[in-house]
Amino acid sequence: MNMFIEIIKWVLALSGILAWIAVAFLSRRSANSYSRKQPLTRDELDGALQDMGVSTLLMDGFEDAVIGFSQRISEPILVVYSWQKMVDILVERDGMDYDEAVEYVDFNCLGAWVGDETPIIVVPFPDMTPFITYKT
Repeated sequence: MNMFIEIIKWVLALSGILAWIAVAFLSRRSANSYSRKQPLTRDELDGALQDMGVSTLLMDGFEDAVIGFSQRISEPILVVYSWQKMVDILVERDGMDYDEAVEYVDFNCLGAWVGDETPIIVVPFPDMTPFITYKT
């Protein structure tokens, strides 16, 4: 019986060590491979678009809010911005209060249509309710 308990202890210890190694390897890989410590600059964004052979619109002053690019079949590649990051930029950089920043982004950015290359702004679900209209 004691031998069985000792084997179970060793198996549990070995599985714990293997799990720790797997977590350490995966977190190191994702941190090194997929994250950036600094947001892209305007020049880096322009260079990335040029490398992709894309001509699309960028919103001035919101480079830190870019979260990626989007494309649908037979549609142009578009720059994708985070609504929350755009609001945060206006609060931190321009000294707006939160409500002013929300109104600015909603009216001047979400409300702007400048053609097929108009950037996409991703709005998180909890903040989306003012933009949804319901048919009655």
